[in-house]
Amino acid sequence: MFPSERKAYTDAVLCLQSKPSKLSPAVAPGAKSRFDDLVAVHKNKYLRIEEEFGAELERRSRLTREERMAEDGRKLQRRLELIVAHYRIALVSDDREYFHISCIEKMIELPSLAPS
Repeated sequence: MFPSERKAYTDAVLCLQSKPSKLSPAVAPGAKSRFDDLVAVHKNKYLRIEEEFGAELERRSRLTREERMAEDGRKLQRRLELIVAHYRIALVSDDREYFHISCIEKMIELPSLAPS
């Protein structure tokens, strides 16, 4: 970090520490400053992610090997479909220029290419 960035970061932390907490005690027990709010929000988010991850592991542990493989296959298929939809590439000239189809679609007005 550059010295100016370090100073800006320190100033931001000190500012958060000087402002009173806005979270309810139910969400952030003992929070006295906005900095405490920031810590509590991140901690609560981390705990929620851990719970969701644990629940997913538990759910998958109850599946048979075949069910897990089928589920993983469906998940992979959805990801591949997204990749193909977003990153279709076309060779558009003799100079071997490659463009994403979605970029080409934005560069030209497709209806104008259709015969009238």
